[in-house]
Amino acid sequence: MKLKNYKDFLEHVSEIQFPKMEIGKYRLIITPKEIKINSNHIKNASLLHVTDISVLANSYEYYEKNEDDLSKLNQMVFFIVDKKSGKPIGNAQVRLSNYYKTIKDSIVYTNQMGYIDLSKLNDFNEYSIKFNNDSITLNDATFLILHTKS
Repeated sequence: MKLKNYKDFLEHVSEIQFPKMEIGKYRLIITPKEIKINSNHIKNASLLHVTDISVLANSYEYYEKNEDDLSKLNQMVFFIVDKKSGKPIGNAQVRLSNYYKTIKDSIVYTNQMGYIDLSKLNDFNEYSIKFNNDSITLNDATFLILHTKS
């Protein structure tokens, strides 16, 4: 892929279309020339998730109705659904982790409607969702969550 040099110091976007890929995690490496995978020349790579899991997060509509009362902002809920069908994924495993302060883990499951309320579990910054052979990991860097501690 040849990128155009606009010589204007503005931000530009390039899109790459990938062939159909199986569900899984892939390391995306972009280099100016072809290299061996075990090469020491790799300076940066991105993790690419191919998944049928979709995560809808909400920090409660309560705030929209009561903007002056911030007490319920830490009530985080997830809805886990199948991307293809839109149907809820019940009994999906959600692993909650926090590696910033102290190593902390907790495992919880969605209900039959794909819903999980994380209101009382507000000290986590990484969410790994697994169902059958599919998984996705969301963290502070990849998933912005309006989430405060009371």
